Amino acid sequence: MLNNILHPSWIRKVIAKTVAQVPVTTTSKQFITITAAGASRRTSCTVSVKRSLFESGCEKYSSFAYSSQSAQTRKMSDKGAPQSTAETTKSSVAGAIGDAAKHTNRLINEKSPYLLQHAHNPVDWYPWCEEAIERARMENKLIFLSVGYSTCHWCHVMEHESFENENVAKIMNKNFINIKVDREERPDIDKIYMQFVLMLNGSGGWPMSVWLTPDLAPITAGTYFPPNDRWGMPAFTTVLKTIASKWQSDQEELKQTGKHVISAIQKSLSEKSTTATFEPGSAEAKLHEAVNIFKRRYDQEYGGFGMQPKFPEVARINFLFHAYIITKDADVLDMALQTLQHIGHGGIHDHVFGGFARYSVDRVWHVPHFEKMLYDQGQLLTAYANAYKLTNDQAYLQYADGIFRYLMKDLRHPDGGFFAGEDADSLPTADARVKVEGAFYAWTWSEVKQAVHANAALYADLKLELERIFEIYTHHYDLRQTGNVEPNSDPHGHLTAKNIHIVRGSKAETCAKFDITEEQLQRVLDITNEVLHKIRDQRPRPHLDTKIICAWNGLVLSGLSKLANCRSAKRAEYVKAAEELYKFLHKHLYDEERKVLLRSCYGLGTDDSTLESAS
Repeated sequence: MLNNILHPSWIRKVIAKTVAQVPVTTTSKQFITITAAGASRRTSCTVSVKRSLFESGCEKYSSFAYSSQSAQTRKMSDKGAPQSTAETTKSSVAGAIGDAAKHTNRLINEKSPYLLQHAHNPVDWYPWCEEAIERARMENKLIFLSVGYSTCHWCHVMEHESFENENVAKIMNKNFINIKVDREERPDIDKIYMQFVLMLNGSGGWPMSVWLTPDLAPITAGTYFPPNDRWGMPAFTTVLKTIASKWQSDQEELKQTGKHVISAIQKSLSEKSTTATFEPGSAEAKLHEAVNIFKRRYDQEYGGFGMQPKFPEVARINFLFHAYIITKDADVLDMALQTLQHIGHGGIHDHVFGGFARYSVDRVWHVPHFEKMLYDQGQLLTAYANAYKLTNDQAYLQYADGIFRYLMKDLRHPDGGFFAGEDADSLPTADARVKVEGAFYAWTWSEVKQAVHANAALYADLKLELERIFEIYTHHYDLRQTGNVEPNSDPHGHLTAKNIHIVRGSKAETCAKFDITEEQLQRVLDITNEVLHKIRDQRPRPHLDTKIICAWNGLVLSGLSKLANCRSAKRAEYVKAAEELYKFLHKHLYDEERKVLLRSCYGLGTDDSTLESAS
């Protein structure tokens, strides 16, 4: 990769080829994989791409003249909100090092939890602002743009390995103007530069690392870079020094490369996209064509589409539901339902309490990328509600209700809105200094056994021996004494000898094996999960991103409305939550005078200068 990372003629060739050949739309999933010693390793929080590289929504950025304004404050009632005031956020995120922090940079004045996480790096970070861009022009330096989000595992890895390292920071501060962007706060910036990363590398993810000329033209890019040469990737310091040297020796050539990139993107954006037109009566044929594509890509054994990593991809599931209603093709319905079943059985599902992780790193939905994002919860609420309405299978309703429980307990602001998500990483113990991935969710064999035996009174009415109860529980969730996580799904070794709950069989099979009724099994599962939930709540929690994003809350509002329409016993609770969320959005994220929706707010609230129009 280093051979081509700053080879202008190669970059121009790739860009030109991409512009000439990329289709108007693509449904392929693109992600970073680096292969070493035959093993595929995740090296970024992957991006699932279902859009054109040059979709029309980017046209307003075709001049690369972004708004350079920083986020503006918008106040909001914050009574009783955990981790939601500006002071609490700063003290819990940026202030983790304490008042005696050795380094403090400009990010300390930001509201974004992601930017605050980097406020004590020795790197001289700027937020995206005119001051940083003007300094780059005045000093004739390249800009290093780092984009991520606060619950991104690989963003944390790169911060710990590189951005907290004083020697790395010296190289960065000497040679570059360094800008840090929260992609959830500024999706406009993230979108255009991610398109460049995809054009250049064919894949993308976060952290996103892009080097720009002082005129904001991208000249090269990547995602995560390790501190040392490994996994077939160059060390971050090697990349930094190479780029800095190239800027000193071939500055004009790099500027021309940047102009070429801008020109290529602008050319593509300026070309009128042809609108597909269907002949009268052709809709059914197009539907069958799409369904056949889904059938070819469907994983018959484990559900979902393609291989690992696997995302829920709820939009595909919803399409299949609609296609079934029209075609009455049972195979179409089975693809949607079986995918939801495998997701519900998998480790991507938090069996202990509820909610779903962002994606699974393996084909079988077992080992998740542990961050829990609001947009997944909202979309899966809708999918499981739809599945229940089509089948009347209570299992789907239980999955949806588990999401509801998680949202209401762990992601809800007291006024009714919902926070953006929870991190993948957390401290394994209260006195630990280093966070690890999955620490909050994984269990050792002995931890589960001790929990069962310490709560014997809760199982008294089951008339089963404690050891048998433990055997039933561990069998059903495939918990093992040596742990149940494959090494190739755990590149850091954080899950060694740990277990992630997964249902590999069925309730009927567990009942048959232990000669118990399904009611007895459900009681064993419910009691033990609640015991583990209470124990888990004593662990250090993952970081909570208190950003409240309008669009993601809209997904939850849709999901709650669908769930309330399932006529369950908890309908009144679902309706109340939906009503309170609607009032929250109208009060805090809608500008009555301008008739526009605001992108986001925080505990004390911020929204940037870019607004989404209400329609």
